[in-house]
Amino acid sequence: MKRKVTQMGQSSLVITLPSKWVREYQVKKGQEVEVTAEKGTLTVGLSPAEKEKKTLVIDLSETEEFMRRQITVPYMQGYDEIQVLHASPKAVEMIEWTLNNLIGFEIIDMDRDSCTIKNVSAEIEGEFEAMLRKLFLTILLMGERCVEYLREGNAEGNAGELEKNLEAERLSNKYTYFCERVMHNKRSDINHPLFVFTIAFSLEGAADYLRDISTGLLKTRKKIPPEVKKDVSDVVQLYRAYYEHYYSRTPAGALAIRAREKRIRERIEKSVMEGRNHFLYLYLMPLLSMVDHLNQITVA
Repeated sequence: MKRKVTQMGQSSLVITLPSKWVREYQVKKGQEVEVTAEKGTLTVGLSPAEKEKKTLVIDLSETEEFMRRQITVPYMQGYDEIQVLHASPKAVEMIEWTLNNLIGFEIIDMDRDSCTIKNVSAEIEGEFEAMLRKLFLTILLMGERCVEYLREGNAEGNAGELEKNLEAERLSNKYTYFCERVMHNKRSDINHPLFVFTIAFSLEGAADYLRDISTGLLKTRKKIPPEVKKDVSDVVQLYRAYYEHYYSRTPAGALAIRAREKRIRERIEKSVMEGRNHFLYLYLMPLLSMVDHLNQITVA
């Protein structure tokens, strides 16, 4: 719809708000609204405190096994309050365990057969960029622990460091759920939300593969060949290169990552075809494909 710009005073230009939108959201005189300017576009919306709260009722009373996705998915979809119906006190323990992965969500009310979960820290949604960077850094730390373990072997303390990757993978879930929630809430200050969603979702998948590498290294008693150690190290360094490229966005950086990914992939494929297969390649190849796809969609 079009609006005519009028002048108020000597330096202020004014436009009116559409009456239908004002009535629908009951906007009052003196109320604050959010105004965002970006590349020729001006967006006017309700402030976070004024937005309609999204509520949901989940019935788990007939569910034999608790499904954490029944809570995590509504969280990512932007629901602010969820009433969970359940059949046993043990379900509450499982719900509380799930909430450990959901930033800002707490149980605020409880009775014998239900509990209410609510977002108690909506203001934290301004921390989107910080959470996305934490997700990146968690991935890098997990990879570096794997490389260090391969370098030093199963010496005293090294296994304990590698076991930290199991908890780090759970942290990656927490950061990913948060990022996806903010994007579902259509925050106007996030450029290209579908692109950023793909980044966060893929990084969480990378954390899963690094967790599996860590678990495999802790279980195996066989000596890891030097060439496989190098492959692991090179893949981890490739993710660090992509992390740096994501925050700099240069054509040269994208081309360099593509060339490095191709060299590592060709080396692993040659080893497999020559019969020098290794269980770690089950995880390294998907990690290579993932970073290659991420690199392709990260436009400079």
